[in-house]
Amino acid sequence: MASSVQKPKGKWLSKLEPLFGFDLRSLAVFRIGVAIILIADLLIRAQDITTLYSDAGVLPRTALIEEILHPWYWSVHLLGGQPFIQGVVFLLAGLIAVALLVGYRTRLAAIASWVLLISLQNRNPTVLFAADDMMRALLFWMMFLPLGACYSVDSALNSSSKPLPKRILTGATFALTLQIYYVYAFSAAFKTTSDIWFPKLTAVYYALSFDQYAAPLGQFLLNFPPLLVFSTVATLILEWIGPLFLFIPWRTTFFRCATIITFVLLHVGLYVVSLSPVFKPLAYILRWRPLMAVGTKFYETIASNRQVAGQFTAPLKFRPVEVRSSGLLNIVTLLLLAYVTVWNFRSLADARSLKQTLDPNVRAKIDRVMKSRTLNSLDWISRLLRLDQSWSIFAPAPPRDDGWHVIVGKLKDGSEVDLLRNGRSVNWDKPTIKQRNALYPNMQWRTYFINLNRAIGNKLYPYYAEYLCRTWNQQHQGNQQLESLEIYFVDERTVPPGETQNVEKNSQWQQSCSGED
Repeated sequence: MASSVQKPKGKWLSKLEPLFGFDLRSLAVFRIGVAIILIADLLIRAQDITTLYSDAGVLPRTALIEEILHPWYWSVHLLGGQPFIQGVVFLLAGLIAVALLVGYRTRLAAIASWVLLISLQNRNPTVLFAADDMMRALLFWMMFLPLGACYSVDSALNSSSKPLPKRILTGATFALTLQIYYVYAFSAAFKTTSDIWFPKLTAVYYALSFDQYAAPLGQFLLNFPPLLVFSTVATLILEWIGPLFLFIPWRTTFFRCATIITFVLLHVGLYVVSLSPVFKPLAYILRWRPLMAVGTKFYETIASNRQVAGQFTAPLKFRPVEVRSSGLLNIVTLLLLAYVTVWNFRSLADARSLKQTLDPNVRAKIDRVMKSRTLNSLDWISRLLRLDQSWSIFAPAPPRDDGWHVIVGKLKDGSEVDLLRNGRSVNWDKPTIKQRNALYPNMQWRTYFINLNRAIGNKLYPYYAEYLCRTWNQQHQGNQQLESLEIYFVDERTVPPGETQNVEKNSQWQQSCSGED
């Protein structure tokens, strides 16, 4: 925290404060929400520490560094490849996330959480999806915010007599607001470059047809083509126009509440009809008054029982908690926001679907600016800080390369087993939604298998096959060990509405397991 209290002054600051300022209580609830998500994410990923994050899994460190990792990407998790080492780093990240949750040494906890989140994501980029990018972006801006000023251990240990402001307007609050706006605005811009979204209006049909994200209700809605067309139009309009209502300078509270409710309903709907990554505008949702009331009640309960609470805080030191707008931090955050803005425009300009629609002369001018030597020389900043953003969510078009994997293992006794189904008889039938949920228990595994069928899959198959051979043969003896395996992808590419869908079985990788006894 900084050393004195300052309130926004001047005509322009008075106008900007309602639009880009934050209530300190809102920031506190925002902190709590993000910390809960961090802890939940760690618990989910911890179930696959060995498989997804150690050298004994599907992506050893040597393979990651030599085949996939960008030179400027870094990871603390690369210090050791043993599952125990990964477990220690996971535990450390969890403890720091708890510190962020309760607001103890909040600024340090936010910085450390951001560092360990980037480290975790860089350890295995093949299991990342759009929500991971969102968490990374939110945590980055959180490092510059006074998250511990309310509802925190830090505030309980506040030794300063100076009153804290109710709201603040800083470069970081401005950046966080625009960051959330960018998620939707650039997502809409990417979508607009594809005729699948407009004028064909078939995007929601393709999204609900993608089996890796399939949900029962979504499959049912495919029987109502007019509703799918309406949903496509509504999504596109909402992503373009909806976030702008956050910046209306009159009746700001009303328009913000209406916008929040609308986007909450959108994301709830998306999650119900599809298991696709859900983006929750946490910064705005958590400013909702009922949620703030819960936080206030909790804080008042602690405040009215200080003697009991004091027994837990006795070992902790009192420190001053004071909030002000730092000129240096404002300059830094605004420069970083400008960099993020340029990067988002570069990502959009680099989209193949956009280039195909532009006049060659216009495209050349855009490339001349976006791929200039000056901007290229600054690329390392985005890689080092993981500010390399691209909000192409179901864009330019939803995926159509659908299908499922079948992994045939040949045992030493000559029999064949299905390695994806725990050694059962080989089954080529399309998995049901229930069976897919068993095969891919979380979004990390769904994303990994999606990537196996993309260009990066050629780099992943050898290590995945070695992992399958090694783990099976460690658990079986004699003639029940694997002699070889073959990975197939049954291609069921989604076709336009009304057309016949073809199914094609393709062999992707063959592996001898004789050396994995």
